[in-house]
Amino acid sequence: MAPKKRTLILVAIAGIAAFGIVSVLPTVPSCTDRRTIELVLQVLRDQLAVPGNLSLANIRVRSGWLFGREWACAAEVDGISGPTSLAGVKFNQVTYTSEITADTRRLYVTARMGPPL
Repeated sequence: MAPKKRTLILVAIAGIAAFGIVSVLPTVPSCTDRRTIELVLQVLRDQLAVPGNLSLANIRVRSGWLFGREWACAAEVDGISGPTSLAGVKFNQVTYTSEITADTRRLYVTARMGPPL
């Protein structure tokens, strides 16, 4: 078999294998995915007891990529009842991660109020 033909066959096999591996990896919902935002707001209301009709604004991706294991995000929380700043320091900041659990492949979100670290 000619070297060029063998190289083309190997490249084709490698491409098919790479596509197969990527297609079975779970896709982690991004920072702006509806499911991620709903879980972040649920954590803010239920676990962190943030009062008000909450929503996220100015969502930013801090790290992560399409086939990564998690996204690290930051956003401003709108709709908080009460003051959101003191002496110029904003308290309406949230940082959160979006990831898929290895065992159940369910979406898992962690959230923390305060300025991004």
